[in-house]
Amino acid sequence: MTPVRSLPVLLALSIALTGAASLPGQETDRREELARELLEVTGSGALGIQVMTQMIESFKAANPAVPEAFWDEFLAEVDATELVELTVPVYVKHLSAEEMGAAIAFYATPEGQAILTKMPVIVQETMQAGQAWGVEIAQRVTERLQAWRESHPES
Repeated sequence: MTPVRSLPVLLALSIALTGAASLPGQETDRREELARELLEVTGSGALGIQVMTQMIESFKAANPAVPEAFWDEFLAEVDATELVELTVPVYVKHLSAEEMGAAIAFYATPEGQAILTKMPVIVQETMQAGQAWGVEIAQRVTERLQAWRESHPES
């Protein structure tokens, strides 16, 4: 191969090697960007603030002597970006770039946004159903244990 003809091959090889050497950091950076985008499109920061605000209502009820201004000042200091930044590494750890990209594409659709809008109520009702189920299971276990103890008095 002449030097002129080998130049494109060497150039391509050099670009490939340079790109490969920087890929791990670039991949992590890309996944962090995707995680932030996914958290943004799903409204996770705002949802975190909503949950935290509900928690504050519990604190208010338990501390009625504390003035409203205290709670307002506290809430004014809360920044959803902090929650997002704490969550980004978790998403990067458990989700691939492809998975996050697909989730972003879905949640950006009207159907995805509709699911996100309805999800808080779905979660609340699911928790209620799970609690009722748990009570039923506990009752059944108690009844069976009682029947077992009656049929095994030596135990």
